[in-house]
Formats: sequence, structure tokens, C-alpha cells
Amino acid sequence: PNWLIFIGNHSYSLYLFHFAMLNLWLIIFDHSPRQHSIANFLLFYFLAVSGAILVSLVTKPMLEDAGSSIGRKLVSINEKRN
Repeated sequence: PNWLIFIGNHSYSLYLFHFAMLNLWLIIFDHSPRQHSIANFLLFYFLAVSGAILVSLVTKPMLEDAGSSIGRKLVSINEKRN
């Protein structure tokens, strides 16, 4: 399925930013979701996952793809020198 391909393509960015998004929502809500109802926990979870996905959509092309491109260029230059 396409959503699994999306997650696979963005997995590193999701990994990098999911913890930051969890902490951001904890700061915004100023409490732990465990202290409240299941509805609050589900809202917290939805916001954290949605935020991580949105951040990964922006950061993957800007950081991960750009870094990979620079790395490939550096390897190519190094291979030409040797």
C-alpha cells in the first residue's frame, strides 16, 4: 500500500522528529496525557503523530535528500581522485 511506502520513505525524518513533537505537545498541554481521560490521550497521540508527519514532509526534502545528494557528490569526487 502507498501509505507504507510513504512511511518507509520518510522513516528517518519521522524517527528524528517524533520525540520532539511528543515533547512539544507535552509543553503545550502542560501535563502528561496519562493523568486524564482516554479522549485526551487520543487527542495528544493524534497531534503528536500528525505533527511528526508534517515536520517530516518538510524536513525530508530539505535535510535528508539534500544531505544524500551532497554525500553522493563527495563520494564521486573522491572516486575520481583515486
